Amino acid sequence: NRLIVFTSINGKVIDNSPANALVVSNTYANGKGILIFDGPIDYIREDSYCNNSLLSSIVIPNSVTMIKGGAFSNCCNLKCVTIPNSVTEIEENAFEGYSSLTSISIPESVTEIGNEAFRDCSSLKSIHQF
Repeated sequence: NRLIVFTSINGKVIDNSPANALVVSNTYANGKGILIFDGPIDYIREDSYCNNSLLSSIVIPNSVTMIKGGAFSNCCNLKCVTIPNSVTEIEENAFEGYSSLTSISIPESVTEIGNEAFRDCSSLKSIHQF
């Protein structure tokens, strides 16, 4: 609940501090990056990954309950986001302009999806609920 695992298209760390806690370690090795925070992460903050073209995948920790507005907007190379069962809300424009996304799985725990959360997701063909 204190770390986010990611991959990037260039095999390097990402610069953003994408949560509501202080980053204490940001490393990339053996094909994956790990952001470690000083405390548990309970939401992904507004615009935290916005316009990040280096990000290709991300695994959100099980402690996260909310993905704030614009969190992953315009991440043109992001192909995979793992949303845990702990998430109950996806705010407006959270995945807007996510052009490489073809499908997404949303856990049944999500009870609220904001306006235009998937606006301009031109490749999105299916949304699955699990």
